Amino acid sequence: MLNLAWRQTLITHIKHSTYARSAFEDRYPASTSYEDMINGPRDGWYRMPAQRWKSGLAADYKICKTIILYGGGGIDYTPNDHDIFMFADVGVIPFYVQLGMLYSIGFNFSVSNR
Repeated sequence: MLNLAWRQTLITHIKHSTYARSAFEDRYPASTSYEDMINGPRDGWYRMPAQRWKSGLAADYKICKTIILYGGGGIDYTPNDHDIFMFADVGVIPFYVQLGMLYSIGFNFSVSNR
């Protein structure tokens, strides 16, 4: 079966620690200029900061009345301002794999075509 998903983060709050600010001092020097304040790390609320699109294939197999094995995989894409598909420098890989088992206590699963 086709597995399509979209996740949107509506709002988040960021507060940079002293350590995080000091780690990037050379990139964002302390300044009172408007341009440096925009480009540097900023604390506060951010609306619509992230979204993720997922596209792939999934399958399941019913072993008995109460156990189903499932699995799937595909592409997990996070849009960004730089049109970069994979962020190898920060360890984000644009693929996903899911494997699992469902176990029912007291009722039978309803799975299509099985």
